[in-house]
Amino acid sequence: MPREADDRFEKMLQMFGNMQQARVENAPVPNPQANPAPAAAAPAQNNVVRGPRTFDYAVVSQLSQDSTYREFREWQESWTNNVKQFDTFDRQTQVYSIGSAAGPHASKVLKTHLSIDLDDEDTTADTMMQGLQTYYRDQRSVVVDQVAFRKCKQKQNETFDEFRFRLVDLAEDADLCNACRDTQIVTQIIYGLRGEKAKNELLQKREFPMLEDPVKLCRAFEVADRNQARFEGREIQWVSNYRRDNKLNRKRPAAVAAAAAGTSTTPRSAATVDGGNTRAETTVRRRT
Repeated sequence: MPREADDRFEKMLQMFGNMQQARVENAPVPNPQANPAPAAAAPAQNNVVRGPRTFDYAVVSQLSQDSTYREFREWQESWTNNVKQFDTFDRQTQVYSIGSAAGPHASKVLKTHLSIDLDDEDTTADTMMQGLQTYYRDQRSVVVDQVAFRKCKQKQNETFDEFRFRLVDLAEDADLCNACRDTQIVTQIIYGLRGEKAKNELLQKREFPMLEDPVKLCRAFEVADRNQARFEGREIQWVSNYRRDNKLNRKRPAAVAAAAAGTSTTPRSAATVDGGNTRAETTVRRRT
C-alpha cells in the first residue's frame, strides 16, 4: 500500500507539472503594438535609488572617552558630510553603522547609560544621535560656556575670521537660542573687536546691524590695513594662532631636552658676552 501511494503522489506531481507547462505554452503572446506602454512608465524605474547594502565610514574618527561636546559636534558634522544616501538603508544597517562609527565608548554609552537597544524596532538613527548629543552636552556646564562666550575678545595678531570662527564655536557651546543667536554674536563682535575704526563704524549705525554687516565691514577694514601697509613699505604680521602654537611647540622639545641634559641650546661659538666673561668662565670650568 505505501508503494502504491507513492506512485499516485508522483503521478499527481507529474500531472501538475504538465498542466503548468501547458498553460505557459498556450498563453497568448502580448503584442507590444496593440497595447503600447505609457511613455512615462520607463523612466520611472530610473528614479528608484538602490544604494549599496553597506558603506565605508572609516573616514569618520571614533569618539573617545575624553571627547567634549564640541568634539562630538565635529564628529556629527563629519558623519553627515561623509555618509551619503544614509536614509536609503534599512533601520538595522543605520543603527549598527552609527554604533560602530561612534566607537566602543559611545556604544557603551548608548547601551548602558541611555539603555538604547539596537535590536528594538523603535530605535532609530535620530534616537541614537539625540541621546549622544544629550550625553556629551551634560559633560559641561552651560553657564560656564555662556560666560566664556560673553568674555570672548579678539586676540593680538588674530585675524577677524579667526575671531569670528572662535566666537561661533563658543556660541554653539553656549546653546544660544536660534531666534537671538545672530544678534548676540553681532553684539559680541562689536564688544570684542580690536580695530577701533570698525568698532566706531558699527556703533554709529542707528539700526541694529545684521550678522553679514559687521562681517563685511571688518574684513574690508582688515584688507585695507594690509594694503596700506604694503603701499607704505611696512609689514603687518597677521600670524594665526595655529601657526604660532605650532612654532612654539617645535621649539619646546629642544629646550626641554637641553634642560634635562643640563646643557644650553646656545652654540658655544656665540658665547662671547660682556667682553668675553662667558668665554673666561668656560675656560675655568674646563681647567678644573
